[in-house]
Amino acid sequence: MKVLLVAPPRPLWPYVNEQDNYLLPQNLAFLAGALRDAGIAVAVIDCLPEHVGWASLARRIREHAPDVVAAGENHALFAGEIVRLLRMVKQIDPGIVTVAGGAHFTNTLDLYLPTEPIDLVVRGEGEVTLVEAVHAIEEGGLDALRASELEGLAFLRDGQVHVTPPRALIEDLDTLPMPALDLLPM
Repeated sequence: MKVLLVAPPRPLWPYVNEQDNYLLPQNLAFLAGALRDAGIAVAVIDCLPEHVGWASLARRIREHAPDVVAAGENHALFAGEIVRLLRMVKQIDPGIVTVAGGAHFTNTLDLYLPTEPIDLVVRGEGEVTLVEAVHAIEEGGLDALRASELEGLAFLRDGQVHVTPPRALIEDLDTLPMPALDLLPM
């Protein structure tokens, strides 16, 4: 099972421009560290600092040939880029499982799940939930995962948005593996 975590291209604006110090996508580093620690092959594409546009991103996704592509957003401002990414992923290969995360998608499930090519939304802290979801997909496929009650997920089941029970917060953050900073363009 191969997972690709992506911070997609986004428009440049006065606070994020070509000369700016790009903010490290901590979510991707922590998720990648948790996936790798669980023995799951993971790669990260951080488009802004790598100067990767949409055409190059499509080529890199094809090269990686992932089983799962995940991306997240906490703000409505760039949610459209996540949706564009996940649409592109499904055009490249409809069999790739698409995962959205972050506060924006967690709080707008009814807006996105029925209309966009999002297979799963990871709600809340994703380090444990994403690892368990990937293992469940690997063992039984997406349909088996949708039949489960794995905590912290949302997805369509029989055309309806289905939300599983929330996952408890991680009480001891020291139990998390180190973020996979080596997978980011430092």
